[in-house]
Amino acid sequence: MLLAFNNPNGSYEALFDGYRALLDIPAYVACQKEFLFIPYWWAITEANTPDSPEFWGRDLESVKSNVQKWKLDYVIVYQTDQKRLDNIWELNGFTSVSEIDWTELEKLAGTIVRWPQPSPKWWLLKVPTKAS
Repeated sequence: MLLAFNNPNGSYEALFDGYRALLDIPAYVACQKEFLFIPYWWAITEANTPDSPEFWGRDLESVKSNVQKWKLDYVIVYQTDQKRLDNIWELNGFTSVSEIDWTELEKLAGTIVRWPQPSPKWWLLKVPTKAS
């Protein structure tokens, strides 16, 4: 499974678009259920060479390229400016399976936001058969 993030372009501070605190839960589940979850610290460490395969990009073409390269069945995309999934995903055959709105979870838990950006909303998308 890929969680789509922007390319940090060599900047440690830009890794995971500032949402590093949200990665432990999916990484833990992936470990327990024994499936690939990228990007995460180990993947970044292993792919920290100029000729290593990339897994960055949030736009449709980057996600589709990563799906093919890594042979993925699912991706997580996020948005901070819309509460409805951008229709570009469904128009290209991706199917929304589940969603998490971190703003709503913060309200329920009464937590303090630990990232500088607006809270994201995640969508777990099933990859279209032709894209994988």
